[in-house]
Amino acid sequence: MQKYFAAANTANGFVGWFDDIFDPRTLDFTYIIKGGSGTGKSTLMKKVATKAVKDGAECEYYYCSSDPTSLDGIIVRLTDGRKLALLDGTAPHMRDPKFPGAAEEIVNLGEFWCDDILKGQRDEIVSLCDKKAKLFAQAYADFSAAGTLVSAQLDEVKSAVLTYKLDAACERLLTQRMRECRIKGGTPHSHVRALSALSTHGEVYFDSFSDCEKVCLTVDSLGTTPLLFEAMLSAAKRLGLDVDRAPMPLLPNLTEAVRFPQLSMSVVSRTDRQDVKPINMTRFVDRDALCDSARSRRRTLKKAVHELTEAGLEKLAVVREVHAKVEKIYIGAMDFTRLGSATERLLGRIFA
Repeated sequence: MQKYFAAANTANGFVGWFDDIFDPRTLDFTYIIKGGSGTGKSTLMKKVATKAVKDGAECEYYYCSSDPTSLDGIIVRLTDGRKLALLDGTAPHMRDPKFPGAAEEIVNLGEFWCDDILKGQRDEIVSLCDKKAKLFAQAYADFSAAGTLVSAQLDEVKSAVLTYKLDAACERLLTQRMRECRIKGGTPHSHVRALSALSTHGEVYFDSFSDCEKVCLTVDSLGTTPLLFEAMLSAAKRLGLDVDRAPMPLLPNLTEAVRFPQLSMSVVSRTDRQDVKPINMTRFVDRDALCDSARSRRRTLKKAVHELTEAGLEKLAVVREVHAKVEKIYIGAMDFTRLGSATERLLGRIFA
């Protein structure tokens, strides 16, 4: 089961990759779902995914980075070869059709709510949404401070990394695997497939890259792993290999895992899988270049990053409570009988 995130709560605020993941040029058709919290967007996508998988199709699940129990989108590869997508097109990841009718259409769940009920609770809805926005802003301030310190941590050790040795090791690992798989390079393509999120349920990680035939795991006590992934991405580009990149949720310009689909190989910084090839990052560090006096500073930075990240996550936990109240209002205004009938009609169209 391929589970990812299509966005992240980061040191720079909300960041999404919807245009990359749900590019209508790469899909046969896309259904963009509109509606408020609790109106059934995620449930609709889960019903489509369940039927698709039952019929033998493949499905990628993209979960909400704020609420990882809810879907932001799915991509379905049907047995007849069609590739379809359904996605949440509401804030904060607003999406409207780029090629209306030809490649995309809107599914409006607002047709099934009672306007009078929502208008009667307008003040409460506005108040709760404003409170959520304020909490998100406070959480992002904590994440921003944590991100600054992570960058400082990386700068602390970067000068001690033996770049030439790191680059050579990455190229050697990839070329050896290419020979094993009898793969030649071509025009490389890169895609974002986020595995982590700083969410209202805490930090969540999907181990979706561990299904490769070969999995390499970095062993790193100094925080140099992002430099390995940087070198890996450069080597893959030189060798003409496709790559799926998993950005770090706090600083998405940095990478926490990569997967090479043509090689059925991934390199990750964490996994539950046991049969992995370890990559010891100390091999690429000049220990003499790291002064002992900086060791205490690195420990202090690491602790501060943890405390700031936890402070941000605590605020997001409160967001979950507020969001539940908004959902309750919308659920009370929905006509789920009519929505159910409309869902069955949509399923009939998709799987005709």
